[in-house]
Amino acid sequence: MFVRMLGWAYLALCVGYYFGLRASLEGRRMMGPIWMGLVSNEGACVYLLYYGATGAWAQWGGFVQFIGWGSVVATALITAGLFRFGVQGHEPVAS
Repeated sequence: MFVRMLGWAYLALCVGYYFGLRASLEGRRMMGPIWMGLVSNEGACVYLLYYGATGAWAQWGGFVQFIGWGSVVATALITAGLFRFGVQGHEPVAS
């Protein structure tokens, strides 16, 4: 499970570098970190949800299961926030 989540993190870094380089070359707002966080957290949320739903945590104690499901909720909320306020956000106003 953790190796797959690490793979998502590496994919997110590549997405972040791509969008960041592209935006900076065009003189625009840096969306790279927003997309990087979106890909990373969404991927982690999907994997955590899958492993939790398939019972991979069943043999562990209640506290570990609580942390696992809490992580599903946390990564889902972070993903939603990044999409709402980052992707759908507005360009900064020049002062």
